[in-house]
Amino acid sequence: IAKALQAADALVFYSRFETFGNVVIEANACGLPVIVSDHPVFREIVEEGVSGLIVPGEKPALLAASMEWLMNNPGRFNKEKIAAATHAKYSPAHISGLFDHEFRLAFGGHAKP
Repeated sequence: IAKALQAADALVFYSRFETFGNVVIEANACGLPVIVSDHPVFREIVEEGVSGLIVPGEKPALLAASMEWLMNNPGRFNKEKIAAATHAKYSPAHISGLFDHEFRLAFGGHAKP
């Protein structure tokens, strides 16, 4: 799947609902900019203008305009930067550090390994 994503220019994931956004994270990890609907989970994942574009939901004309803009501006997004930022944000070391922090807070600073 990674090779197929890396061969693409972008990912369009214009959904009415999403629980976590794995597909968007996977695309960004491959360096792809994304076009997503303005859904809360996507606003947490996508940095507007840096890792993709966020388009208001149920506005097909705006979606089409965003797709056309991206096709006409292929060099606007830095694929290496997108991939590096995504890997840093979702790396096992970073995620385990976040869990460790939360456990330490929950247990009064005395989380056990």
